[in-house]
Amino acid sequence: MKLNKKFFSGVAVLLLAFATFSCAPDGHNQAEIVRDYNENDKRIYGNIDGEPFQLQNEYDAPDGIVDRMSDLRDKMYPKD
Repeated sequence: MKLNKKFFSGVAVLLLAFATFSCAPDGHNQAEIVRDYNENDKRIYGNIDGEPFQLQNEYDAPDGIVDRMSDLRDKMYPKD
C-alpha cells in the first residue's frame, strides 16, 4: 500500500513539474508583434491628429421624416 501511495505521489509531482515547465514564458507562448505596413498611410488612416473626413458631409433631413418615424414607432410599439 505504501508503494502504491509513493508511486502516485511521485507521478503527481512529475506531472505538476511537467505542467509548470510546459507553460514557462520562454517565447513559444508569447504574442508575435506584427508590424502594420500601412501605419503612415494617410489614405487608409487619414490625419491621425485631425478631424475625421466623415464630418465634412452634412445632409438635411427629408421633409416629413419626423412624422413618418413617429407613425412607424406607434405601429411597431402600440401604446395600450
